Amino acid sequence: MEKLSKESIQDFDTCYITNHGQILKILFPLLPCKHQNTIACYIKLQECFAVLKKPDFTKSAASFDSKNWMDLDFHALKQELTPYCSTKEMEVFQKLENLIQMYQTYQNMQQYMPLFQELQNGSGDLSDMLQSILTPEQMSMFENFMNT
Repeated sequence: MEKLSKESIQDFDTCYITNHGQILKILFPLLPCKHQNTIACYIKLQECFAVLKKPDFTKSAASFDSKNWMDLDFHALKQELTPYCSTKEMEVFQKLENLIQMYQTYQNMQQYMPLFQELQNGSGDLSDMLQSILTPEQMSMFENFMNT
């Protein structure tokens, strides 16, 4: 996954603000406090109009379709979002990360399901299953361990 950072946020901002809006953002801290609220509202209003004029966000290099969501490095995303989340939100992220890990474990175990079913039906034995899973060196070590 492409590493998300402040640059990602800035890339997003550049899609929905004009050069004039960027100038106002740069000048914003230099303005007197009594004018900052007005300028902030004006900048946000400009961004809102830009979104309404251009509803599709096409510049995003990190946009995903539903097929690519499982390729997302969720742990890296969680680390990137941590500074902006409350404790409750982080708990939700942790639960989602655990769910994704469980799904990935399930996907990995699916390749061994026919072997487990074969063992359960009694048509195979443990050494046949292990030979199909273990490398020859690992199988040799296992046999040595069982013979001692």
